[in-house]
Amino acid sequence: MAKLICPALEKTDNLGVREMLLTSAIGDSPRICQEMYLRFALFLMVDVLMLVPTAWADSYAYNDVSTGVIHLTDRPLSNDYELLLKSPAELVSGNETKLNQSKMFLSRGVRRKELEGLVAAASHQSGVQPELLHAVISVESDYDQNAMSSKGALGLMQLMPETARRYGVSNRRDPAENLMGGARYLAYLLAIFNQNVKLAVAAYNAGENAVIKYGYQIPPYKETENYVKKVSVLYEQYRKSLIQ
Repeated sequence: MAKLICPALEKTDNLGVREMLLTSAIGDSPRICQEMYLRFALFLMVDVLMLVPTAWADSYAYNDVSTGVIHLTDRPLSNDYELLLKSPAELVSGNETKLNQSKMFLSRGVRRKELEGLVAAASHQSGVQPELLHAVISVESDYDQNAMSSKGALGLMQLMPETARRYGVSNRRDPAENLMGGARYLAYLLAIFNQNVKLAVAAYNAGENAVIKYGYQIPPYKETENYVKKVSVLYEQYRKSLIQ
């Protein structure tokens, strides 16, 4: 519990320490001063609590007119206490979500750094730009080598069993094998679609036959359209070194 004492007059002792007094030559000064301090306390609490929102609880105040002391607490001790500031649950929840997102972003960055060597090797052997490989990995698995989709795609590049067999991947959970298989598949798609990155990416998601079926255009599937947009944005960011 905190206490605020409202000063109307001040005096300084022989040690230079100022002492707050409650008496005043102005009749109603203590009451006015208490109201002013109560408002100040409210603003101060808001500033502090915005810095630590996860610890934000309901706050109560009691203005003891007889002593000039304002009591602040998160647990009212009597009916004399009034609610000063209510804890907004949605704000706490929102900040916890942001905190979790920050942790996820940090983990993703660490995983990406650990795999840069493998991505560079797969890029060198396949001829696919490392920036494109990073963009596809980001969207496909978020750099989680154990990621598995509901359709059975597995690993960093989310290879399906038939695609893995097609490109000689015996262990889809192995990061190096999975990356190499996905890179070789992307190189093939870029070749048949005349190095058109968006069509190759669309084919990686929906299959090359779907792109061909729709006249060498991105298939009108919502999932594929969103997939191409996400990969394209990340690809440009990696190319411009906006993602470190």
